[in-house]
Amino acid sequence: LALRQNHAILRARQDIARTHGLIVEVRAAALPQVRANGAYSRIDSGAIEAFGATTHNNQEQPWNAAIEVSHLVYSGGRVNAALRAAQLTDQIALFNVQRAGADTVLAVRRGFYQILLSQAQVDVREQSVKLLERQLQDTKHRFEAGTVPQFNVLRAEVELANAKPPLNRAQYTVRLSGEARVRVKA
Repeated sequence: LALRQNHAILRARQDIARTHGLIVEVRAAALPQVRANGAYSRIDSGAIEAFGATTHNNQEQPWNAAIEVSHLVYSGGRVNAALRAAQLTDQIALFNVQRAGADTVLAVRRGFYQILLSQAQVDVREQSVKLLERQLQDTKHRFEAGTVPQFNVLRAEVELANAKPPLNRAQYTVRLSGEARVRVKA
């Protein structure tokens, strides 16, 4: 989906079409050129007699036609160099499509693996918080039984409190990764 809808790839594909047209244009300079033109006019005989002039032969309806064929014999290598440059430009456009495709695939894969990593970090952080909650409950029970001092309960509470912000950050990172995924699609 990303390869079909990525703007850089679409733009690079349009550049390929443009460079193909450039090759055709440069090749056309080496081909024979044919030009044709013609003219016809009709002269009002009353206007000619008004000035006292007389018409000769086909003067009342003069016409002419011309066909010109020209072919480039020698250009000092200009046409060949331009054709080679156009072909190299075409190859560059093709490589740009390949590069844009590779960049898009890399971005999609990187985003996908970032989501997987973020989700795994959330799972680890959640398990850590659950473990610390169980340890806090266990420590409280031991304190009530008189086997551990109050300090151990406070330390377990601090460890649990310190474990919650990384969990929140990991959950936030998953949310951001999901939004980045939506942006890659669009």
